[in-house]
Amino acid sequence: MTEIFPNQRAVAKQVIHEFEKNSKLAVCLALGMTQCGKTGGMIATCEEFVNHPSMKIETGNIFLITGYSSLEWELQTKARFPGELAKNVFHRNKLATQFVPKVKNARDLLIIIDEVQIASGQSNTIAAVFSMLGFLDVKNLVEKNIKIVLFSATPNGILYDSIDGEQKGNETTGKYMTSVIMQPGPNYHGVHHFYKNNRIKEYQPLSGQQYDKQTLVDLKDTILSKYESPRFHVVRTPTGITQFEVIINFFGTNEGGENIEGVFDKDTFQYYTYDMVGLAGNVTRPDGSVVSEIDDLLSRPPEKHTFIFVKEKARCAKTFPKKYVGIWYERYTNKAMDDVIIQGLLGRAGGYDDPGDSLIYTNTRSVRDYIDLWDSKFAPTCEWRCNSTKLVETPTENNDDDEVHSTVSKGTWLKLISTTIPKEV
Repeated sequence: MTEIFPNQRAVAKQVIHEFEKNSKLAVCLALGMTQCGKTGGMIATCEEFVNHPSMKIETGNIFLITGYSSLEWELQTKARFPGELAKNVFHRNKLATQFVPKVKNARDLLIIIDEVQIASGQSNTIAAVFSMLGFLDVKNLVEKNIKIVLFSATPNGILYDSIDGEQKGNETTGKYMTSVIMQPGPNYHGVHHFYKNNRIKEYQPLSGQQYDKQTLVDLKDTILSKYESPRFHVVRTPTGITQFEVIINFFGTNEGGENIEGVFDKDTFQYYTYDMVGLAGNVTRPDGSVVSEIDDLLSRPPEKHTFIFVKEKARCAKTFPKKYVGIWYERYTNKAMDDVIIQGLLGRAGGYDDPGDSLIYTNTRSVRDYIDLWDSKFAPTCEWRCNSTKLVETPTENNDDDEVHSTVSKGTWLKLISTTIPKEV
């Protein structure tokens, strides 16, 4: 079971306090930075409700779900939750078949949604399942004592739908929806820390027509000059044949054991691939044989500098041991989404076991967007690019030629709940 720390207890107490003081509250959004301990915060929230004298919810009536289609997430989450709670953990593919039968027609429920930004649209699975259960009707939620608590580091459109009533002066929305902030614990290192200490670098294409060999030459020089002992270096690649193009650009064609055209020599460097082979998430050698489960591999120092090429895995669900990781290199895209960047390798690099000298190559604009969003306390005037938000511009009052922009939701399942809120309380 996961150890619970003071900041996790604190957010749990914030959540239950919001429900204590407001009997009509149906939805609470808990915002916490990547790798700040949200899983422990969710466990602590469950414990608060189980032990509360007047709002007690039975353990069997507590459910942890996600819109993320990831067995990796489910296995990791079940391993962290105590036995009784672990039985009610479901990822997206099991919601309709396993979650729905358990909660249909039930009352007195606590439903926690992890990574709430995923599949949050009005046509996605969460919306469909909640519609089937009647959970999109706020009156039904209140009458049946169904409490929904959302956790995320990048809530995207959910954020703007939750604050929409407040921004527009609709006091009624605040009676049914609210949000709390989960503070990181001592010695937490995240996006702000990395940016302030110049550990975030602009990423470049590692394949395709935009690829420049000098990118890898510079990367090799950085690794050899910065790290006295061998490290692991995690590189996210595209899927399909393009992954092999990236590997060839790094290591060449290797005909007859000779390195041809690649930048990294095999005397000093080696590589493995990680693509969730099997349920454990195994790392494989170039010939396809299994090396180790990835957490086990990363828990001890490598004998030589070792690249791990990741095929579109290890986003928001995965926590890596980081002590021996040097470089994190995100997959380059021409049109980066802020949430994908923050939840990607940059998000995996943060936490409480930062080695202190790793470098993260990623989209620096997304980094600045995230810092602006948090520092402004989630002001809608901040730019935030993701699939569930859009940027709108409106003329200023003083000069029609000038415009101000704001980020708004494209419409999530939470917006559907808000439309059922009575105009008067």
